[in-house]
Amino acid sequence: NGTNTVTFKPGVYTIKGGGWNVNGGSWTGSGVTFYFADTSKIQFNSAVSGTLSAPTSGAHSGILFYEAAGLSKSAFILNDSANTKWTGLVYLPSRNATYNSGATLTSPSLTLVFNRLILNSVKWSLTPSQRAPSGGQTAGGGVRLVE
Repeated sequence: NGTNTVTFKPGVYTIKGGGWNVNGGSWTGSGVTFYFADTSKIQFNSAVSGTLSAPTSGAHSGILFYEAAGLSKSAFILNDSANTKWTGLVYLPSRNATYNSGATLTSPSLTLVFNRLILNSVKWSLTPSQRAPSGGQTAGGGVRLVE
C-alpha cells in the first residue's frame, strides 16, 4: 500500500496459494515473467503505475504473464491503474480481465489472451494492423488486433 516502489530483477515469479492486492506505488521490471500456478491473483488498485517487460531470450522469451493449464475461471483486475506499460504476452485464458475506473495500459508490443475482457470507464484506441496474419484469417474466424 502507499507509494512504495518495487523493482523486480529478471526472472520468473510464481504466484501460488493466495495473491497480491497492490494499492498505489509503482512496479518496474525488465526481463520478468509472472506465472500463476493456481487461481491466485495480482489486483492493481489506486493509481498503481508499472513498467514491466518480458524476457527477450531464453525459455520464457516474450512471456510476461501466464498460468497453469486447466484452471477454473477467476478474476484479473486493474482498478484505476495509471501509467501501466507492459511488453510481452499476457496469456491468462481462464481469467476474466476487468479494467475499471480509468485504468490505462499502453505498450509497444502486447498480446492479451483472456477468457473474457470487460472494459468499464476505460478509453482504448485501437488501430487495425497493416499486416495480415500469417496464413490469412485466424483459426475459427476470430479477430486479431496487431499494432
